[in-house]
Amino acid sequence: ISWWVNFIANFAVLIGALFMSAFTGGQSGGLETTILFIVAILAWFFNALFLPFYTGRNLGQYTSSTRYIRGDGSKPIFLHSLFVNNLGLLSLLGFVILFTQVGQLSNGGTGPIVWVSIGAIFLVLWIVNWQFTRNSDLNQGLFDLLFAAYLVRYVPEEKATSGFRARLESMSQFG
Repeated sequence: ISWWVNFIANFAVLIGALFMSAFTGGQSGGLETTILFIVAILAWFFNALFLPFYTGRNLGQYTSSTRYIRGDGSKPIFLHSLFVNNLGLLSLLGFVILFTQVGQLSNGGTGPIVWVSIGAIFLVLWIVNWQFTRNSDLNQGLFDLLFAAYLVRYVPEEKATSGFRARLESMSQFG
């Protein structure tokens, strides 16, 4: 459920904006489409960068009552969340880069070689992470092993939270 919630939170508005942009053909809806793209970037920023930096969890982890911890019980450093939360986006970006630049290789120059290499690295990184997750007894991916992090079920502390964090904690009831 965590993956689905994160996918919806990160990409639902973006997919809507892309469809709106594709079907209007640039004739009308320019301001609305621009606003949707801005909202999509803000939603991604909130779920993939802001929440993991301040709370160590994203919306999907709040919904599924999970969190990443290290062996000593502390939360992993922010880079772990950054890599784990954005690996799918990087692989999609790598796919687009690779298949738009591979045709430019015959023109010569170092630009297409660099871009094809970056795209290939992003795709290979996703495949390597998937293989690590698939072959691990603890379901740890590449970045989980690098940062010694484990995905565990989260039990909130005894002290009650209030405000915004309390609303995020109550999301697990829907999950």
